[in-house]
Amino acid sequence: MFDFLKKFFRIVFKILSFSLVFFLLFFNYSLYYTPNFIEDKNGLYNEDLYHQLQFLKEELHKKNAGKRMQDIFPEGFMFINSLYALSWINFVKEIQPNTEIYQEAEKEINWTIKQIYSKEGKRIFNNSLPLEYGAFYSGWSNYVLGKYLLLQSKNKLQLDSTHLSLFEEKCNQIDSATQNSVSPYLESYRSQTWAADMVVCIASLQLYKDIFENNSNQSYHNKIAKYALTTKSWIEKVKVHLDSTTGLIPHSSEESQGFTDETARGSSQSLMLNFLPKIDADFAASQYSIYKNLFVEEHVGLNGVREYPKGIEGEGDIDAGLIVWEIGGAASIVGQRAAAQNNDWTLYHELRNCIETFGATHTFDKQKKYIFGQLVMVDAFTAWSNSIEDSKSYHKMDKNWRKQVQFFSLLIIIILLFLNYKF
Repeated sequence: MFDFLKKFFRIVFKILSFSLVFFLLFFNYSLYYTPNFIEDKNGLYNEDLYHQLQFLKEELHKKNAGKRMQDIFPEGFMFINSLYALSWINFVKEIQPNTEIYQEAEKEINWTIKQIYSKEGKRIFNNSLPLEYGAFYSGWSNYVLGKYLLLQSKNKLQLDSTHLSLFEEKCNQIDSATQNSVSPYLESYRSQTWAADMVVCIASLQLYKDIFENNSNQSYHNKIAKYALTTKSWIEKVKVHLDSTTGLIPHSSEESQGFTDETARGSSQSLMLNFLPKIDADFAASQYSIYKNLFVEEHVGLNGVREYPKGIEGEGDIDAGLIVWEIGGAASIVGQRAAAQNNDWTLYHELRNCIETFGATHTFDKQKKYIFGQLVMVDAFTAWSNSIEDSKSYHKMDKNWRKQVQFFSLLIIIILLFLNYKF
């Protein structure tokens, strides 16, 4: 009986140890992921991102993902539609307008804008706030419109008059409400204020300049100058309303004066640092430096973005998503894109490949899913983060960040092989 058990446990140990060796080899191989850029009649584009967009397209059109996400997240409908549209806009930035894929993108962007400006899109937001429908709705809806108009402008296409009118109207509203507010952070809901929503609002004003700076119409240049002054004033207000414990923009604030209500958190910092570089490059650089010091943390040789500053522990919530070893899911996925926006391509690739590895990615029937497509909001955020990468940047990495995890993996494999030999 003893010999039988001994033999049984040897077999079990061999199976488990070789399974672990196989997993470690596959894990290290996965860390070398690069997106598949292909060139065909449509031009040069990221095929992996296209497959992500095909999955989201089916979920939104056929499976009512907008409503499903609204049942889970406070702004789920708006968020998933905004991220979907922005991902398409970024995806076709190197594709010519006369191609099939560009026409598909244009159709999807226009469909999504209709969703954003529908009754369902506005339903949960208050139109009697100082900024109509609040900072979240105003910022994201206007930013999507601005990015689409900019795409059309760069391709020398006729700007859609309805979209242009909506964009100009909302820019005026944001400008006026910002100037008339003591606090730099406008409400998203009555008596509820999140700084990240206001950053998106100001970023949409910056798009006005990108769209019209080469237009000879003087009225556009007057508006550009006006919004530049508003932005400069807003930045100065933000600098005197930073979170005193971190020196960063706070997660949330008191609505009337802008005093910090909740200290800086990784999810909102990652989001804001996607937009700040285009608003004020110097201020963004100083904020990003603090962010990396307080929120980027290494575990077993791999970096992730914490939800709470180093030295502070906290639980996950609807903003943070899943937290493992203090590393936030939302903070890391959006932090991937923030790293690229701040020209930190090494961290971008590290976060991207860790998300690819731990995100259980799967491509089937030309649709790419994360965590088996069980939470479509994750797929929307990863698509937006991945869409920043173009043909010029996807090899832009200056060092092998995998060395430490490779060393740990090799050490474990040697130990396992030695134990199998001894047995």
